Amino acid sequence: MLKKGLIVGAGALLLGLLFFGTSLSSYVGTSVRMVRESVKDSVPLSLELERAKDLIKQLDPEIRRHEHQIAKEEVAVEMLRETVETREADLAKAERQIKRLASDLESGDSYYVYDDRSFTAGQVESDLSNRFEKFKTAKTTTENKRKTLNARTEYLESAREKLIEMRNAKSQLELEVAELESRLEALKLAQVGSEFKIDNSALSRTR
Repeated sequence: MLKKGLIVGAGALLLGLLFFGTSLSSYVGTSVRMVRESVKDSVPLSLELERAKDLIKQLDPEIRRHEHQIAKEEVAVEMLRETVETREADLAKAERQIKRLASDLESGDSYYVYDDRSFTAGQVESDLSNRFEKFKTAKTTTENKRKTLNARTEYLESAREKLIEMRNAKSQLELEVAELESRLEALKLAQVGSEFKIDNSALSRTR
């Protein structure tokens, strides 16, 4: 009979690997090989296989938790993306205005007219200086937000891949357990066949 705790240990190992991010592909091969070899060398393992299926089902809450976290992060990332794109558009507009003012001042005029209002060269220079300082601050802030957006986007993609890996690992284990159940049934039939013997000595004597 399968050593007590083998399936429980394998299931716990799977949960640990899934929760802490270790590659699942190696676990799938290892755990299934353990159970398969045990089937080869043991008597029927119906109870242990049922326990294995129960452990696999226990992965569902963790998978749903990851799905919920990813959905929340997708919303947050999209909002951040919209903010960054809006700020970058504002920066582009501010930069064009700064270049226009700088270009106007190069003409050397004493007065300048903007929106039907007249401004002295000194007023334009002061406005240009203020705009430029605000532009530098906004640019630094926006660049930092862009870096944050890129980092969170990469994290989100990694989380999506991990979720797919978790789902695939669970499906693979379900297929392997189903295969082992089929082999177990074959072993049971073979065992029944080996124990069921017909005593045909009386028929032989009659012949």
